[in-house]
Amino acid sequence: MCRRREGEGALGARWPGREELIGGWKKQLSENLISADLHGALVTVAECKSASYQGVCGIMIQETAETFGIISEDNRFRAVPKAGSVFILQADSKQTVGRSR
Repeated sequence: MCRRREGEGALGARWPGREELIGGWKKQLSENLISADLHGALVTVAECKSASYQGVCGIMIQETAETFGIISEDNRFRAVPKAGSVFILQADSKQTVGRSR
């Protein structure tokens, strides 16, 4: 376990450029998600303006400019609006949370 010693400053003060590095990682992840082919990814709708979609889990089979098409666990197709929604994407046993604008 790391402990902060008496008199030590914040990590950022000892690691110049830390914020720029983290910001670069976030930007790269965002760019990769925007251009990624998400067909076949496991998707969970974490938040949605339309409450009927919240909690829906399934496989993404379609993407349009405004929706993600998901085949849910009950074998129903749902076109979930991107705007105002938060999605959890899982591919290769790694999870990523994405918020649509």
